[in-house]
Amino acid sequence: MGGTLGAFDAWLALRGLRTLEVRIRRHSENSLALAKALRDMPGVAAVHHPLLEGSPSYEVARRLLPDGAGGMLAFDLAGGRAAVQRMMKRFRMVSFAASLGGVETTISYPEITSHRGLSPAERAELGVGSGTVRVSTGIEAVEDIVADFEQALAG
Repeated sequence: MGGTLGAFDAWLALRGLRTLEVRIRRHSENSLALAKALRDMPGVAAVHHPLLEGSPSYEVARRLLPDGAGGMLAFDLAGGRAAVQRMMKRFRMVSFAASLGGVETTISYPEITSHRGLSPAERAELGVGSGTVRVSTGIEAVEDIVADFEQALAG
């Protein structure tokens, strides 16, 4: 029981490293495209992405992250938990997951996952409301990702 990988695990890691740059670039492109699209979708009260114009961190992020900000973003739905639950039931491609960062687009609901141990006041202080949804964009075609969010939010 040491810090040494088995041969197969090491091979898998090396194989994954060959495409890491391509995957990270696609994650970054997809997250920004989805963030821009979400701004115009019904029921979306706010979108949080560092490279989205209007973000409090936009200028710093633009300077420090010229190749993209990764695959994560968050948004707030008007209507809180009920709106989030309605949306989650309607997804066809995107799935709910407590873990993030894979090649498939997933969503997480901080109120019941990462921030469930905090009081509503503590979550509010951190900017996590009852309508906050966290998204880990995958590397699927961005048109498919956006279309799934559009149809999930349309109902």
